[in-house]
Amino acid sequence: MTGAAKLRVYLIRRRTLLLVVLPVLVLLGAHPRPVPYAIGVLLVLLGQALRFWSAGYIVKATQLTTTGPYAHVRNPLYLGSLLITCGWGAMSGRWELAALLVLVFAVTHGLSIAAEERYLRARFGAQFEEYCRQVPRLWPRLCVRPNSGGHFSWQQAIRCDSEGVNAVCVGLLAAIYGTRLWW
Repeated sequence: MTGAAKLRVYLIRRRTLLLVVLPVLVLLGAHPRPVPYAIGVLLVLLGQALRFWSAGYIVKATQLTTTGPYAHVRNPLYLGSLLITCGWGAMSGRWELAALLVLVFAVTHGLSIAAEERYLRARFGAQFEEYCRQVPRLWPRLCVRPNSGGHFSWQQAIRCDSEGVNAVCVGLLAAIYGTRLWW
């Protein structure tokens, strides 16, 4: 494996960790102000809600999930993460820190999306190709695609990638950012 391939694999495997550690580091240089902080909280809440909704539908590796939020966007978990990332940037009150967060997200998640699409294409073939033709990669479309079954599972949402724990951590970090308003 080449050096570039090793770096790509490293970034893909550590994408979530980077998006947890980096906002904590950004907090050190943050200068929150009330309005950007409130916008950031809204973005974080929307992102976490989307991640939770998505986690309640996904069935990893056994079937191609195309229902719930996956009927509107192929990567709703990543879209939720992007909203959360933008929320941390807004809460920081500094555009350069916000830009850094979005850049790290774009690199790590761009690599992850490419790798996952290669896997899904190999695993599900024509079914995945048809899904790609109908549903956008990261930006949801406004028209509604008919839901072809599936159901939301609270247990799945909480267990999937530790989404319940993630929601608690996101809330705690948002509260810590809020304390910076008065530091």
